[in-house]
Amino acid sequence: MGVKLDDILGNNKQDILVDKSKRTVNILMALISVVVIMIVIVAFMIIKKNDSTKKLREIKEKIADAVAIGEAVKSLEPSEYLGERQDSKDVKTPITLNNNGQVVEYKYGYYYVSADEANKLVPTLFNKKQNYIINYTTGEVVNVDGIQYNGKLYHDLDDFLVIQEKMSNPKSKSVTPSSYTVYIREAADLLKINSHPDYIYKLTQDIDMKAVLGDTGDGWEPLTTLKYGGVLDGRGYTISNLYINRQTSYGNCGLFKEVESGAKVRNLVLKEVSISGGNYVGAIAGTFAGEAFNCSVSGTINGTGYVGGAFGSFTGKAEKMVCSVTVNGMGDNVGGFAGYITTGDLKQVAVKSTTLLSTASNVGGIAGYITPHSDISMAQCLVKDTNIRAIKNIGGFIGNFAGIESAKGLSVTDSYVNRTNLTPNVNQGSAENVGGFAGMIDTTGRSTIKITRVYSAASLVNPSAIENKGGFIGKFAGKTDAATIRYCYWLKGSLEALESVGSFDEGFSLQSAFYAYSAEQLRTVSEYKGWTQADFVLWNFDGRNPPTLNWER
Repeated sequence: MGVKLDDILGNNKQDILVDKSKRTVNILMALISVVVIMIVIVAFMIIKKNDSTKKLREIKEKIADAVAIGEAVKSLEPSEYLGERQDSKDVKTPITLNNNGQVVEYKYGYYYVSADEANKLVPTLFNKKQNYIINYTTGEVVNVDGIQYNGKLYHDLDDFLVIQEKMSNPKSKSVTPSSYTVYIREAADLLKINSHPDYIYKLTQDIDMKAVLGDTGDGWEPLTTLKYGGVLDGRGYTISNLYINRQTSYGNCGLFKEVESGAKVRNLVLKEVSISGGNYVGAIAGTFAGEAFNCSVSGTINGTGYVGGAFGSFTGKAEKMVCSVTVNGMGDNVGGFAGYITTGDLKQVAVKSTTLLSTASNVGGIAGYITPHSDISMAQCLVKDTNIRAIKNIGGFIGNFAGIESAKGLSVTDSYVNRTNLTPNVNQGSAENVGGFAGMIDTTGRSTIKITRVYSAASLVNPSAIENKGGFIGKFAGKTDAATIRYCYWLKGSLEALESVGSFDEGFSLQSAFYAYSAEQLRTVSEYKGWTQADFVLWNFDGRNPPTLNWER
């Protein structure tokens, strides 16, 4: 008789079936749990992605708003400024902003725009309740309400642009925005520039270097280099009493030794500097190839050669610069703005209340020596209330323009020299090549020079001790057709016996291109015949004095 399976299992059969059912249920429950977890994870990721997308959109909108506000401000006329303008002559209530617990103060150059005023400026703003602090010259925006990115606060346009770059390339391994900006609170912080010369540095308050350096010994060791991408933003604050006392063999001397192309120095005041070095000496830098904006310097600069109020050698861009300095050079190439220029663009550069002294040659109110390795432009620049003393190639604006075998040139437009004395250094004997605008212009090479709407109201002191003296140019050498002279004037005054150009090569035919004016003619708007309405826009005629430039006001 066969044995049945049921007989063997007996009562265990029912238990086995129950266990099998339980295992099936457990498996199903586990599978359901996994599915639920996966659904939750996917939902969380979708929510997180949407939240991240929303945050990125908000940041993009704030960036767009900041750029739009900045562009709108730059297009305004001074009379149209909205908000509370913080003027350099009236800093009663500087604007303050709490930045990550650090209170940052914005002095002159910035003003506050409320949300209502911002919406009047740009009706299409994404954020209707945002307040702004704006640099009314550059359009740089400080976002008072700030923006959140990686849990930290970044509040100006420099950082906005870094954030924007990272958003466009999320896999970028570049440093976070906070690593780009370093705040300078004391003299020691400036030394950080040597470690990271391509970062952005911003002053948060005035710094008196005398408290750190005193006025004896070697003084400040010039910062090595500000490299491409590096920025020093003074934000209207002052570094005063910068003291440097180096041997005449020490070259490249100033706050910086060198500022490279692509670097920027802006909104900086250097007050009462005392700097001594060898060749290439200037308050801001010994050699400068970057961009300088809205800076002023005052004090005393001493050097051997290539010495300037702001820069020893200049090959960059400069706008809204003021130099009120005493510059002493024992050698050639001394200037109120720069000792030597080979390329660059200057706009609205002023040399005022300045003394330039040299025992050698090539000394000028703006620049001592210019050789155009690339095209050079100078527009709306001025020299006034200045005294210049040297031996050779002395000019109210330019000491010596020396053409080279390069088809490049210099263009000077809408500029002037006023109340400036040009004096031969009698301690060295007689002087030569002295002119109200330029001491020497040489177009022997292929270089060109173009001068348009420029006047000189300079005085030649002791003219009997000067060889080759002219009301506008002391000596012109080279090809006449390399020079374009239009609407150029000089004040006769006591120089009535002089020619516009003191000495020139055979075949020179530009004497008639200049106008020798009396003081009355120089200040009378109707005497400036041939100018267009657009030309007059840059100038201010008050009828009592020679014209000034509107940007000075």
